[in-house]
Amino acid sequence: MSPTDYPLMGFNVPHSSIMDGDFAAAAANVEFNSRGLPKNRINVYSEYWQPAGKEPGLSFDRLSSGGLATAVYTTTSPLVFDKELHKSDVLYWRFAAQSEYACDGTVTLSLIFDHGAEIILADKIAVPFAPNPSQEFTGIFIISHEEYGMPKVRLTLSSQHQINVFVEYVDLVLSTQAADLWNIMAKDTPKGIALKFNHLADIYRSDQKRSGYTKIASSAASSFLDTTAVPGRTYYYCAAPATTAIGRMASYPVAVTKLDDGVSLAPTDLIATASKWEVALTWTDPNHDTEFYNIYRADSISETLSLLTYHHPTNQYVDLLPIKGGANTYAITAVDFSGNESPLSATAIATVSAVPGASFSDLILPLPITETFVSDGIWGEPYTKPRDINNGIEDNEFSYWGGRIVEEDGKYHINIVRWPENTRKGHWDWPKSTVAYAVSDSATGPFKIVRSEAYTYTTAEGVDNFNSSGHNANIILMNDGSYLLYILVRFVPIILSSKSIAGPWKYEGILEVDAAPTEVPHLRNNLSGLQLDDGSIYFMSKRGIAIRSDVGILGPYQVLCGPTSANESLPAEYRNSDYEDPVVWKDEVQFHMIINAFLDLRAVYLRSPDGINWFYEDGFAYAPSLTVYTDGTRTLWHKVERPNVLVDQFGRATHLTMAAIDYAKELDYPNDNHSSKNQVLPLIVYRRLRWLGNMQLLILTENSMSNDFDLDSFRLGSSIAVNFGGGATVAATTSHPDGIALTFVGDTQLSDAPSDFAAKLIGKTAAGELVVGYVRV
Repeated sequence: MSPTDYPLMGFNVPHSSIMDGDFAAAAANVEFNSRGLPKNRINVYSEYWQPAGKEPGLSFDRLSSGGLATAVYTTTSPLVFDKELHKSDVLYWRFAAQSEYACDGTVTLSLIFDHGAEIILADKIAVPFAPNPSQEFTGIFIISHEEYGMPKVRLTLSSQHQINVFVEYVDLVLSTQAADLWNIMAKDTPKGIALKFNHLADIYRSDQKRSGYTKIASSAASSFLDTTAVPGRTYYYCAAPATTAIGRMASYPVAVTKLDDGVSLAPTDLIATASKWEVALTWTDPNHDTEFYNIYRADSISETLSLLTYHHPTNQYVDLLPIKGGANTYAITAVDFSGNESPLSATAIATVSAVPGASFSDLILPLPITETFVSDGIWGEPYTKPRDINNGIEDNEFSYWGGRIVEEDGKYHINIVRWPENTRKGHWDWPKSTVAYAVSDSATGPFKIVRSEAYTYTTAEGVDNFNSSGHNANIILMNDGSYLLYILVRFVPIILSSKSIAGPWKYEGILEVDAAPTEVPHLRNNLSGLQLDDGSIYFMSKRGIAIRSDVGILGPYQVLCGPTSANESLPAEYRNSDYEDPVVWKDEVQFHMIINAFLDLRAVYLRSPDGINWFYEDGFAYAPSLTVYTDGTRTLWHKVERPNVLVDQFGRATHLTMAAIDYAKELDYPNDNHSSKNQVLPLIVYRRLRWLGNMQLLILTENSMSNDFDLDSFRLGSSIAVNFGGGATVAATTSHPDGIALTFVGDTQLSDAPSDFAAKLIGKTAAGELVVGYVRV
């Protein structure tokens, strides 16, 4: 580039991108949630670019084809210059592009003139596909004949297989063919980054190639030494005409990495602040080259510091699942851009005010160490190893997702969603998933595939199921011991029925909901359900909206309540989450629901007397750090979703199952080291309780549970009191034919509030095992 060249589109440091050639103006329209994640990922457009039809616009900060065979975007106005393009004018063009997955993706860059002529600058350039990085393409075009007026710019993105093609930026420069180029060069030296260039210039620096530039020198003459570069970081430098110089075009960036000295200092001033059920951490970092932090915790399960979360980007962190009833000890390390991890910081200790049993997450038991607790020969990020590969279901061939375990005839059965790991789109080929049938002798696995096709059926119209295709499979337990199977087949909610969990399955039809057409899709998706005592069918839908039908299993279903995000019993800071993937079940006392806040990487637990009015229970149901082994080892998943529960004959949850993935979904490619599994975690089971009146509570005897209690630990009353150590205490015990009767004294703090429809019991056995239960009083 020469200082006398003229930018027509795109890169224009120190000014903003011309005509949104970097799509930064469009990216500014993306809305973000409280965690900084985008809410609207599609249908975001730039005022400078016009789609030809149904093109989706921006995908984050890249122009996207949306998987269309051909996607066309044209600028809304012509290029701006103080004269027209003429014969022999020289244009430099540049763009960067990539396809999302392996395909024949191409990009065409052309100029469109008012009289209809099209000049193709770059014709069907084949672009790389992820995980290969995007590639920058450049070229020169000489205008070969007279054209009148300034043209518009057109990008044509093409691919097969419904795969996205992305353009990251596009530049056009009118060249003056001057010989006095910038010739900017950068080199790391012991004293700093040394720059050389050919003109009087202002020097700009950024840690991003195309944006974020800051001036670090004014009117520098041919050289400059940057002594403020942070070791281990890659910087981009460009020279722009000095304020006193005559010129227009900045140099294109040159990249250089400052060599690291290998030293990373431990963070200081770590402070741990406990609240009701969370611990907030803050710390000071003495380093200038930290890329991220690793956070460690020791507690009653892991007495030595073990990794709690990794690659954390800021010096603030909130632990969602601290141990209750004891000290949580934290330490931090800083990891620089070269991968050097500092020593551990000094520790900080915090104890939350909630007691064990306050939150559903407290019911999750540590997994035992078995002979299949391994690290070698299995997929996954290092932080997911070692793990028990016989827990749930996993292998290197398939990606496994959701499904509900059912016990029948002494064995455990699951219709498990899966798709080949090597499929073209990696994780995002889940819409092509099928459902397999697997069986285990144990609730925690290993589950072995018995049939690759869990079901076959023929519709009333005689159409086959296309090889057991479907997603979000879920089982509904019927009162007569039979089953319904809900599946999404090409996003159509299908209901099958069977007398046995092993099948055969009969096609019943398509589930219908009585609602506005715009509301129907999310009311029929990701359903979890059960049959009520009156015979009606009850489902909890994608966003936590309950629906019910008393006119048959296909409906139409009627809406019973609003979404979880509008539930005022949740703390205000949790209501803005995007909730989906509910699981609902019912025992002898109440309805239960866990629903996943998938962008916030956490889930909440709610209870209800009737399946309509739902009340939040303190804390969280789970977070990605929930999987812990008896020796304190944590399996740190990137994300856990699609929760489900195994229930006993009384409707109580005995195991929590969920899909677990080790890496960001969009970065899980075919034939890589990333995948997903379905894991099973045993739970502390709620005790069966009976209210005898006169402040007497009966704990029913069950063969698998101890009645040897630490009576001083028991509290009974409103959950808002019991969860924090309040409530009535035990004054006396009485033998009872069905168990042990406890007489309580003191204030239960139960009120007429709807949330107090049931009293909560929390205590411990003499061996220290948690006791939790609910009873209607």
